[in-house]
Amino acid sequence: QQQQQQQEQQQEQQQEQQKQKTSEEESVRVQTDEEYQTFLTKVINNYGNFLTNFEKYMTSHTPEQATAQPRPLIEYLSWLYEFYGQMGKFKMTEKQLTGYREKAGAKLAEFQGLIDSLCRCAVYLFQQHRDDAFVSQSAEDETKFEHERIYATLILGNFHNYTDCSVSFCVTLSKSEFFFTEMVIPALVGWYDKQDQELAKATVNSLLGLTYNMFFKNNSEIYDVLSRVGVVDSVKPYLKSSDVELQVHALILIAFALDESQADLYLGAKEVMEFLVGHLADSISRPDRRSKGYHTIELAQCVNRLALNDVNKTLLMETDLLPALLRMCSGGREDEVAAGLDILFTLSFLPANRERILAEFGDCLRVLMADQTQRQDGRGRWREARSLQGLDFNLDEQLSNPTAASRGSGDSKPGQSAASHRPQTARQLRRRATSTDPETVPACVLQGEHVMISYQHECKATVARIKEALAKAGIRVWIDYERMGEGSTLSAMADAVECSYAVLMCMSRKYKDSNNCRVEAEYAWRLGKKVVPLLLEQKYKPTGWLGLMLGANLYYDFSGKYSFDVKINELLRVLSEARAASKIVHEPAEAAAAAAASSSVGAAAPVKAASARPVGASRPSSAASLGSTGREHQFPSAYPTLPPISASSTAGGAGSRTPGLRSWSADETQRWAEERSLNLAAAAASAGKLAGEEMHFLCGCKRSAPEAFYRLLDKFFVFESLHDLAAFANALDDL
Repeated sequence: QQQQQQQEQQQEQQQEQQKQKTSEEESVRVQTDEEYQTFLTKVINNYGNFLTNFEKYMTSHTPEQATAQPRPLIEYLSWLYEFYGQMGKFKMTEKQLTGYREKAGAKLAEFQGLIDSLCRCAVYLFQQHRDDAFVSQSAEDETKFEHERIYATLILGNFHNYTDCSVSFCVTLSKSEFFFTEMVIPALVGWYDKQDQELAKATVNSLLGLTYNMFFKNNSEIYDVLSRVGVVDSVKPYLKSSDVELQVHALILIAFALDESQADLYLGAKEVMEFLVGHLADSISRPDRRSKGYHTIELAQCVNRLALNDVNKTLLMETDLLPALLRMCSGGREDEVAAGLDILFTLSFLPANRERILAEFGDCLRVLMADQTQRQDGRGRWREARSLQGLDFNLDEQLSNPTAASRGSGDSKPGQSAASHRPQTARQLRRRATSTDPETVPACVLQGEHVMISYQHECKATVARIKEALAKAGIRVWIDYERMGEGSTLSAMADAVECSYAVLMCMSRKYKDSNNCRVEAEYAWRLGKKVVPLLLEQKYKPTGWLGLMLGANLYYDFSGKYSFDVKINELLRVLSEARAASKIVHEPAEAAAAAAASSSVGAAAPVKAASARPVGASRPSSAASLGSTGREHQFPSAYPTLPPISASSTAGGAGSRTPGLRSWSADETQRWAEERSLNLAAAAASAGKLAGEEMHFLCGCKRSAPEAFYRLLDKFFVFESLHDLAAFANALDDL
């Protein structure tokens, strides 16, 4: 009776506290940005004080001690959990709420000791209940089990919430690597057979959810940890789970975790994709737009994420996805139209899908193109949507210009400006790009007038810094936020690519996942432009279409790993060479010969314009580099091209100062090495033939791209000591 009275008193106190909290929350009225910032600063400061006390408690107790005293730990964890949920009750806009939660997650991320302690507590609880999955076998154990269930639920619930809202928290959590190796992976593997147990399934759902949240952030530091510990391998079995909900969770997680090199995993998941598409179609038919708890837009975003993988583009087209998308695009609901267009845009990157998309969606999409009504979300007309413009671009502009397929390339007249001269269709554009006739192609397209920067907006700060450095060096730069006006953004992008002599491709995970970035990069390749890859995210290794496009090309690292000034100087050199090469390539043969004769007395024969590769000419490629996707554009050869040779070069070439170096045989290279006591035969065993062409390339690479030079040494050479490596590198300087 006493216990019952105490419980009733506690319940009354809790209810009174809840009423007081509710009253306080209802009194909050955030109306202006200034009020919001003041309010946010005050709340986050109080939150920081709470986290300081929580961290002191957790770091002064072992997991066993903390879980042996129910009240303090439960109160701390409950407060942390409620704080996240109560944010949604404040009177603020959705944008403010998002910023609020990001700030809260970032503040929590500052307390590495607290997060480590909570991870150790979760590991301890799992190890205590690895076999019984928190299910007690006796009445006397039930109270202890109940407390420990609450601890585990609150810890994982908090992790799930904060991984959803904060990249900083995800990064900090990934540093507690033991949490994944000693709890997440063993639980996913060990409890696969316990899916029929409610608590085990709930725990697995939480683990899949928080891991998915972390992969979703597309952060290389997080990705590196989760990939190294092998989280995905523990998730794969759930694709065959008897519980369809777990199947879908696993599928979506893996879609964010893997790249095209591991795409064979999806081939066994077609049934799960059909389930996902089925629920998408079902949700469209329901008034609340939900199927099994999933909203139409949420399901559409999951499908679009899966479609980013080129293997999945084919698999999804074999399901009933297109009828569902047609209903979305023609239903009149703006959010569904936008989501449907995003998916169609993604699917259209696979050439095999384009004809069917045009046949089944042509009429519907042309209606959207012609609609002059302003969208209610304030984003203009549908024809101005990047997804619809991009889709039209991939379909050779047969939506905005239905006669595109039958029109020739002679519509334009000599002497027009670049903008007015631009053909009406993408096909005409590509046909024109392969021509070197100055009477039919504008000078800006032949030689290029600027450097275009292709980037994903999350990297805007670094890109802006690069742009300012290039402009300071006298280079004319085209970047969207300065040059994009009203009208078709895709047309503006196409003009920018066409009239460039080089395109900077700023690589990151989100760049690879952006359809708009893919359009820009692939279009530059189709026109044969000089594409200069820049790495903007540490530890990121390009995969999929971006990895194929990069090939063995050298890139310039602006991720912050190296000095910015050093990398800018390297970039300026390569852009200078690209500018010079664009002029040489398209200079009339007679003028080139005359210029060479007047500026190079006694030099080797001038380079003829006819021997240079014109803009748009096919790049060498191999079946291996194209893979199985059958893309339209040509990818670079397996090895970078040799440094360009200027008209005033000696026989040694631009990469060296030694006359006749490029004509050396392998035996001459070996004699050169022996004269300098270099054991080159053993060091270059894996490099194969090492003659004049290869030595010329190494000299040029060392001079213009030293970082790439040492990567090549690491890949193709094996030196027994640092002394041997230094001797070879220094000897190249003498060539």
